[in-house]
Amino acid sequence: MVDFADLIESQTLDDVRAAFSSAATAVSWAVDKLPPLARLRKLADVAARTIYAMTQVQAAAIRGGFRDFASGVWLEALAEQVYGLEGGKITETFATTTVTFTNASNEPYSFAAGEVIVGNAVTGKTYTCAAFDLAAFGFAGATVDVAVIAVEAGTGSNADPGDITEIVGSAYDGVTVTNATAAVAVDTETDEALRVRCEAALAEISPDGAALAYTSIALNAVRVDDTPIGVTKVQVVQHVPDMGDVTVYLADGDGIVAPADVTIIDEEIRDRVLPLGVSYVDTYSATPVTVAITYSATARADDGLTAAEIEDLVEAALIELFASPKDNPIGGNIIGAGPTGTLFASKIRATIEQVRAAPEEPQPIVDVTLTLPAADVTLNPGEVAVLGTITPTVTLF
Repeated sequence: MVDFADLIESQTLDDVRAAFSSAATAVSWAVDKLPPLARLRKLADVAARTIYAMTQVQAAAIRGGFRDFASGVWLEALAEQVYGLEGGKITETFATTTVTFTNASNEPYSFAAGEVIVGNAVTGKTYTCAAFDLAAFGFAGATVDVAVIAVEAGTGSNADPGDITEIVGSAYDGVTVTNATAAVAVDTETDEALRVRCEAALAEISPDGAALAYTSIALNAVRVDDTPIGVTKVQVVQHVPDMGDVTVYLADGDGIVAPADVTIIDEEIRDRVLPLGVSYVDTYSATPVTVAITYSATARADDGLTAAEIEDLVEAALIELFASPKDNPIGGNIIGAGPTGTLFASKIRATIEQVRAAPEEPQPIVDVTLTLPAADVTLNPGEVAVLGTITPTVTLF
């Protein structure tokens, strides 16, 4: 059976030149025997290059008509014109997380949304806080968790656990801040992520309210100002707590979706895809389950990387793993009937073992001992694993 992908492969320049030479020979024109600087030989080369360039465009255009083969602007055009995803790819989002404020003073505080700006002590990036109150020391509420969103979009505003420790521009007596979980944004959507949204978009036309329709609404949701909310993970849970009930859980790169954004998605679901006769419970942000990572790795020194560089590669790989909707979905990887799922310790270990500086570079780590998590992480419906503090030990030999 012929592979469809083979039918839409573009020709190489050498292929075109060979075909051109063969055609010339058929009419007794020995183009290959002309002097290197002959005008006719130069003209033949220009013709071959022109035909080659045309085959590149033709192949890309043909691929552009098929979701699984289209890429780049062709895929965006397909998403807009066939799947109704206006705007093509989702642009970069703003990193979000939850920070913890602690008040060690005798003075209570109350802050409006945006009044407090916190900063990343490592990168200098800043984040706007939601409204919150802090009670005086010794009273309930002296420690509170507050949602924050980066001032600048994109992964440049990502923050590792424990990096957001500064209060910018103002000093409040006895008030400190830190983040237990990473702040994670998403850069401009990849082709693969756009293909997932295209597939989910078809479910919205279902009169039966397919589970994927709920997913499509959440992945494509935007705020009133048309900025993308940036949900990357969705879990649709049926028959919990009762038969006929449906609940939707949402997560973004850091696991938590702001209440205002949850409300937007909830209203969209109720307006657009909720079928008659379904007892729709609600839409919720997923409950984050922080997973601290402690590992020891042995790596080859002759691969040219320092221990610190290997630790950075591992950190980047773990951030990608925990942000992945496929490898770390809400509710974990459900094998069998469920309802609980799993983030496998072996997947974490394998992610660490397989790091490399670039796709063509060697994998320097030869052995990994994973101390935390000590076992597989079990996740209930609506729970999502988020990356906590990474404690590495890398030994070169």
